[in-house]
Amino acid sequence: MKSIALAFGLAEDAGEAEVLAATVKLKGLSEELCSATGKATPTEALGAVRGLVQTKAAYDKLLEQQAAQQLAAREAAVEAIWAEAVSAGKRTPAQVEAARASRKAGNRRGSGGSKVSVAIFAKSSRAEGAAIRCGQARV
Repeated sequence: MKSIALAFGLAEDAGEAEVLAATVKLKGLSEELCSATGKATPTEALGAVRGLVQTKAAYDKLLEQQAAQQLAAREAAVEAIWAEAVSAGKRTPAQVEAARASRKAGNRRGSGGSKVSVAIFAKSSRAEGAAIRCGQARV
């Protein structure tokens, strides 16, 4: 009985009732797993779960590939628009480079910063509410 109790993760001196409760719990989990997967045996059910985990990993990989392809397609479309604007004489190459630079200088993913358009609160303990800059009208 001691080895069975240890196999269930119970104390060495676990009684028959505790071992029986652990056995009933394990049997219930096994039946629930079979019911959830529609399989006849716990081994088949475990195989089905492992298959689902592999399918999920493959799905996540496909989503990443799709996102990368969409990004590449968008960048190619933007480059085609810039090239067309330069060839039509609507933009100079310098204007295109300036636009690219300003577009890339926005919120960077790694910086943690974001453009926030909320009122700046005064740091003085005497002021109340949002700070008003010179020339700004009070609302």
